[in-house]
Amino acid sequence: MYFSELLKAIDPLKVCGDSEIEIKGLFCDSRRLEPGGLFFALRGSVADGHGFIETAIRGGAAAVVAENDSAVPAGIPFAKVADSRQAMSKMAALFNGNPTDKIPLVGITGTNGKTTPANRSRRFFKKPAFRRLSWARSAIVSVRRPSPPLIPLPNR
Repeated sequence: MYFSELLKAIDPLKVCGDSEIEIKGLFCDSRRLEPGGLFFALRGSVADGHGFIETAIRGGAAAVVAENDSAVPAGIPFAKVADSRQAMSKMAALFNGNPTDKIPLVGITGTNGKTTPANRSRRFFKKPAFRRLSWARSAIVSVRRPSPPLIPLPNR
């Protein structure tokens, strides 16, 4: 997939370099990057991915997505974004063919009255036409806290 196609998934603040370059994979770890890959510089609690852009380029990164354009050398295809994690999420979905678009989802929400519709839906989706579906269950676990000790009041 070409970098220009992946850019359609996001709203970049700035794009530099040749966006008609083929992207062979998506990476946020410069140690695992493969030649032709798109490198996402992510800010972390311990390290900042912007400090690894040079390493990624030496490792064969075809393009870079980052929040800070000063860390990217001239001549490297680059997209400046407000949030690298969000850009990576959207671009990864597009790169992989938007797999969540193919997953049917049924949600039952509300304060009261969900058990009966949930049970009926479950029986419906267990029919042969829906055998490939999985059933997720959620539960609310109540925690019992011991009552505070009773303090006897003096008789009056």
